Amino acid sequence: MKSNKTTIVFEKSGHEYKIFKLLYQTDGSYYVTAPYHKEDTAFLYKMEVDYRSTVQQISWNQAVEKMELEDENRCLKLSHHPTGFLQFSGSGVRSGLNPDGSPKGMGIQSWLHSKPPRGPAFGLSIKNIRSLKENTSIRSENLVIKDSEVVNGIDLNDLIISAHYIPIEFVPYIFIENEVEYFSITHPSGTNIKLYVVRPDNLQNCVGFLGLNIQMAKLQHGENESGFIFSTSGGNFEYQDGKIIKGVCMYAIYPNTFKDKFPMTSLNWK
Repeated sequence: MKSNKTTIVFEKSGHEYKIFKLLYQTDGSYYVTAPYHKEDTAFLYKMEVDYRSTVQQISWNQAVEKMELEDENRCLKLSHHPTGFLQFSGSGVRSGLNPDGSPKGMGIQSWLHSKPPRGPAFGLSIKNIRSLKENTSIRSENLVIKDSEVVNGIDLNDLIISAHYIPIEFVPYIFIENEVEYFSITHPSGTNIKLYVVRPDNLQNCVGFLGLNIQMAKLQHGENESGFIFSTSGGNFEYQDGKIIKGVCMYAIYPNTFKDKFPMTSLNWK
């Protein structure tokens, strides 16, 4: 769909649940925010990734930086700017750059919008969609995705979403089914994946658009009945012989169940 502000809604068993909101800005940046879950504390961390390894261990135990956030109004945003600066921001959240170019809060230097990677731009994992705020209105900026379009014969309540940033020159390859826009990509395994398209509306500085892949799943989230996780693309890359060998990814986990386990700095503005 074509909109600068889109709410992604998931329909299951006759109920519509608001998942997240995707916004495009006039400078070409895009923002991802999820004010519809009920958790109000988050644990955020950076993790180093070795791209030479075929097996990646994703664990907070390996974090190179840890932060906490009190987020009563659920204002946290994942912000990706055309310059490649990728950060967590939002009202009351430390963000932006210091004079020396380092992030004030939690951020990394990732890929330029003009040179997107083949992998996901960001990911979301939702434990128990029934805990999310229900959608009660019909709006043109809502993208409603039905469970019958995602999986057949399996009744699951958790979601995994991956988003891919696609150069704007590929707009002619968007196709329409049942009035919904899609874009097809090929997974490294050779499988074709159909993405839901969310693209900007008349913003000249946007050089790409996002395609969403949604899967129903069974997630483990400790003892919590619900939870929400942001994950980012890589950044702060290290190169060897012209190839990326290492990088850093960021995560934000709701709720923060690690608060009393080890010290961490606050991402809130004081």
